[in-house]
Amino acid sequence: MVALALIALYGVLSGAADRIDGMARAAAAGEQALEIIVAHARLAGMPQLFPLPLPEADEEREPGGGSGDPVNEPIVHSSVPLSIFGCDRATSRHDQGGQRATVKRDSDSVTFRYAADAIATWTSKHGRPIDCLGQNVAGDTVVVRFHVGSQSATDAPELYCRGNGHNGPPQPLVGGIEQLRLSYWLVGADAPVRASSISDSDWRRVTAIDICVVARGPAAVRPMAYLDCDGNSVLPGDRRVRIALARRVAIRNIAREAAG
Repeated sequence: MVALALIALYGVLSGAADRIDGMARAAAAGEQALEIIVAHARLAGMPQLFPLPLPEADEEREPGGGSGDPVNEPIVHSSVPLSIFGCDRATSRHDQGGQRATVKRDSDSVTFRYAADAIATWTSKHGRPIDCLGQNVAGDTVVVRFHVGSQSATDAPELYCRGNGHNGPPQPLVGGIEQLRLSYWLVGADAPVRASSISDSDWRRVTAIDICVVARGPAAVRPMAYLDCDGNSVLPGDRRVRIALARRVAIRNIAREAAG
């Protein structure tokens, strides 16, 4: 009887330890993903006016984001390009390298633009500004685009970024990131809105962004519920440990421009 009790206790403790370890791994991945996105969000619009306007796109995008190309959305026709632009629930696409890059359908994407300033931004060992992939940026503006996707071979979700340092496909940065959910605060607003509700002109009035990521860990002995980015309790069917982490970031460079 004592032996059976000890075996049962060991099973309980082992399962608890697995859950704690899985939660820690998921939390670490989520924090890392947030830190990367937040760092670039804080630079969006720096300086308030870019040194030179970017070339106009040859094709039009759908107004208000939403269902446009999540990674290669064209620049809005304007002398000053948008510092921030997002898409809700992006769909799959083919990258320019010809490889399949599947963007999670229940996940969002966002683009940040800021001046390629060797003093205020990250630089290479040669002192040149770099993008989110560490690629040298030759022009006056850094453009980075974040989304959650997966390689077709593994289907493992990851946070991806594509920079404008080279004309290549997006690359994974953090594994285990299952969802990216974004909401935006406009000047004078009482609540955030989704990208599909923002007009072309209102993208210049975004003063803050709510960033939420869902990170997943290994499968646990028993399924464990978690609160998703909308505050709903979810019980995963695959028993994987999951955690949602959120951060609100002030887009100060845009805020000063909009207020002025």
